[in-house]
Amino acid sequence: MFRMTSLIIIISFMGLWVFVRFWQPSVREAFFDRFAETEVTSTLAGGYTHKAEGVSDAKYQELLTIIEAGQSTTRKAVDGPGVVFQTRTKWVGFPDITRVIHDGGTLLIQGHLVYGRRDFGINKARIQGWLNAAGL
Repeated sequence: MFRMTSLIIIISFMGLWVFVRFWQPSVREAFFDRFAETEVTSTLAGGYTHKAEGVSDAKYQELLTIIEAGQSTTRKAVDGPGVVFQTRTKWVGFPDITRVIHDGGTLLIQGHLVYGRRDFGINKARIQGWLNAAGL
């Protein structure tokens, strides 16, 4: 009985891992419904938003290059004046969605988890690392 229960638990966890690791969330479902437009830098339970003024086109392009060079980060969509990226965690592969918008010198970068309610500051640390690397 113990062996059967253990086997069921292990198979269930493996199935969950495969689902999380390989399922491709819709950008709209995963991100846009969770973040309202914001005008300030803020930390949320599941994400982080940073707004900066006076960002040149060159700095914006440098930031995009840095983000795309990141491990486990892929460009998912272009949304008007912005770009949407997906970054997966190293071990389990949980997806986080980041939207970077540059419009008239204003940079808005928003990152949010797809699963769960808290990201334990992961999106904030990732976004601030990208901004520091770009000198913003």
